[in-house]
Amino acid sequence: MAVSWRIAGRVLVMTESGVTTNAEIERAFVGEALADPRCAKGARVLWDSRASETALSAEDVGWRLNYLRSLAEQGSLARFALLARQDQSTTTELARSEIPKAVGPLKFAVYTDEFEALSWLEE
Repeated sequence: MAVSWRIAGRVLVMTESGVTTNAEIERAFVGEALADPRCAKGARVLWDSRASETALSAEDVGWRLNYLRSLAEQGSLARFALLARQDQSTTTELARSEIPKAVGPLKFAVYTDEFEALSWLEE
């Protein structure tokens, strides 16, 4: 499976690797991880996309943004940190400037350092 997850303290860590479909994300993220009784409402999520090889279309990006906004509006998510590779600078800059506006009530941040991302999520 291209999406795996684990709970580390108060943080739900989702790891995306290889090529991932939206259906795989939905199954692993909502069907499994957020349904786990250890994962409280208002989850804090670290989404590790450093090993992702998925070529995202505009449609995929729109689906993911709508999905995050919907989960935040339902109270399922409170904070979401996207962890990206250093060489994804164009993607990370776009994500830092545009995604927070698109995901509404969700506190969203982008990091290239895992420790910094986890620190922000634990605040």
